[in-house]
Amino acid sequence: APLPFKCRMLQEATKTDVEVRKEELPAGGKYEVIFPVGLPDQGTFDRLDMFLEKNPKYTELSDRMILQWAESSGIRRPQGYGPRSRISNDKPGTSFNVRELDDDSTRRAVYAVAPLQKRNYVVMEVHSNLMEDERKKFLALFNDPMYKKVADVVIGEPSADFRKRIQGLMLKEKQDKLDAEHLASKLAKQRERQLQKQIKERERARKKAEKAAKRKIAEARAKEEAAKKAAEGKDVEMKAADGDEEK
Repeated sequence: APLPFKCRMLQEATKTDVEVRKEELPAGGKYEVIFPVGLPDQGTFDRLDMFLEKNPKYTELSDRMILQWAESSGIRRPQGYGPRSRISNDKPGTSFNVRELDDDSTRRAVYAVAPLQKRNYVVMEVHSNLMEDERKKFLALFNDPMYKKVADVVIGEPSADFRKRIQGLMLKEKQDKLDAEHLASKLAKQRERQLQKQIKERERARKKAEKAAKRKIAEARAKEEAAKKAAEGKDVEMKAADGDEEK
């Protein structure tokens, strides 16, 4: 059966549909593959983020990158994607309940395809880059002469720019926490006001219902008394009539 849609091929695209760019050859005719070497939890990923902001032509290869790709692709992750959901930036964990992601098939495919693409890369494997055997495996992936492999050893006193960035991140984290607490307090007060409003409305409704019930009881009693008096009046008339007859 024919498909319910039509798909145009790239050859059929018009100039308004695509953007043609010329391939930009790297300086020296070789692409760089950077292997950062640093201690875990010592700002390695913060330094990488700063580097990528200044050098957007580099592509990150890491488990964190795969996690970001999954999030932007709308793949559901039971524990979410927030910072607290990650074991670490280097190995954030998968737990997607998607076999290809959880068994590292996607990760292996990424590293298998990456060397075939002509790009500058940053292989951000903090643990593996510290281990000689594992580092050699990643280096072997980029044995093509078009790649220049560079070890970026992070050691010593951090630069002023890096310290400024970290201070900014710490300040933002503190401000975000204060904003979250303020929002939580504001929402709590709103809920309290709403609750008090509901309590007052229920109390007014209860009093109104009680008043209506009392009014109905009073009206019923009044009718009962009127009926009783009317009945008593008829009895008096009947007795008076009987007395006249006897005379």
